[in-house]
Amino acid sequence: IAAFANAAQTCESGNLMAQKADALLSRMRDRIGAEPDDYSFNGVLLAWSRTSGGLSSARHCESILRSMRNPTHVSWSTVINAYAHAGGALEAAGLLKEMEDRAIESTVEKQRSSL
Repeated sequence: IAAFANAAQTCESGNLMAQKADALLSRMRDRIGAEPDDYSFNGVLLAWSRTSGGLSSARHCESILRSMRNPTHVSWSTVINAYAHAGGALEAAGLLKEMEDRAIESTVEKQRSSL
């Protein structure tokens, strides 16, 4: 998954790399019956956040975030940054507020500066 995330940023077919990472995550759940760990989820989030898919990719990141049992501050930050880089400042601010309301540990002020 990490290889797909890294490739998503550096190759023209970034969306394809993110899709492959996403498919691997699904395969872990469906075929193997294993619940992916935070590292796996965060790798897929990172892959989607690095694509040129704009708000569509950021929304997909958010849907993955919402499917996680206990997203970490890294998960939240990745989705917030995906929205911020895609021009979704309002969505990013909304997630940051939700993150604060849930008292998820992070450097919230650092996130504010990315908006």
